[in-house]
Amino acid sequence: MGTRVVGSLIAVCLLIGGFMYANMQKGDERVQLHGEMLEQLETLPDYSTHGSLYNGWLDEHHDACFDGNYTVEHRGGRYGRTASSFDSNAYLDDLFNSMAGSAAAAGYEEQAARLRDLREGLYLIEYDK
Repeated sequence: MGTRVVGSLIAVCLLIGGFMYANMQKGDERVQLHGEMLEQLETLPDYSTHGSLYNGWLDEHHDACFDGNYTVEHRGGRYGRTASSFDSNAYLDDLFNSMAGSAAAAGYEEQAARLRDLREGLYLIEYDK
């Protein structure tokens, strides 16, 4: 095999390895953020009576909202790096609007309003890795 082919194979392997590593980090961050959102839901005044509903709505919407706002990309050409970014405010908007929508659709207007109110007070730190 030529030197170019070997070099290309090494570059492809490094690129794939970088994406695999970034996706493993994404999974860890997904679980951590789910826990943080659960902690916030537990502060709602009616969590003791409606906690299972709130947990169900969180479980229903968290993954899709997280994936929609988390980006893994390769930057810098052949020898670049794999980077990830997360739009936390868009995630919070998507998650709480989706949860409130599910609550309202199921006839839980009061819980939908509580979710919207909770969202107004939440902020996450933006990051770029």
